[in-house]
Amino acid sequence: MAQRAVIRLASLISTLGHPAMLMSLAVVFAPVRHASPNQSAATWLVPLLIVAIGLAFAFWKVHRGQWQHVDASVPKERTQLNVFMLCVLVGASALCWFGLGQVALALGLAASSVILASALILARWLKLSLHVSFAALAACVLVSDYLSVAVAAGSIMLITWSRLQLQRHTWSDVVAGLSVGLLAGTGWRLVVW
Repeated sequence: MAQRAVIRLASLISTLGHPAMLMSLAVVFAPVRHASPNQSAATWLVPLLIVAIGLAFAFWKVHRGQWQHVDASVPKERTQLNVFMLCVLVGASALCWFGLGQVALALGLAASSVILASALILARWLKLSLHVSFAALAACVLVSDYLSVAVAAGSIMLITWSRLQLQRHTWSDVVAGLSVGLLAGTGWRLVVW
């Protein structure tokens, strides 16, 4: 009975720590930290559109009988989703940079692209934890003081625990995810700040 409660808690944390949720949260709160004079609706709409496109693609694949579930748990499905979303992110990054003049958002999308490209490159050796990677990227975007650093670190630890508890990843998967996410986030901070 207690184990089922632990699994339910881990599942809830994993759902709340989903990359789409974390990056949407980061996009909503990042403008507060990094106010830009040319802030526009694109800052809010582009990430939401990206999530909608990703979900529509996954539902379409399931509807056609090509995937088992929208979460793309099967390695072949995950690869297809990551390649598709990498193309979407690169295109959205270019649109934000060249078409909309939203440089910070474009760089955030480019950092997200780096994470997905890393997952694809490393797939032969490990299943990079995108949950942990995007948690680290979101933390880098949002941290501003000691309290936010503590909250971000705690959130990353909870997400890491949930992914391990649900047996979706090994320690090497989450450490690699953390490393890639911190590198992408640090790169974003160095350029934007």
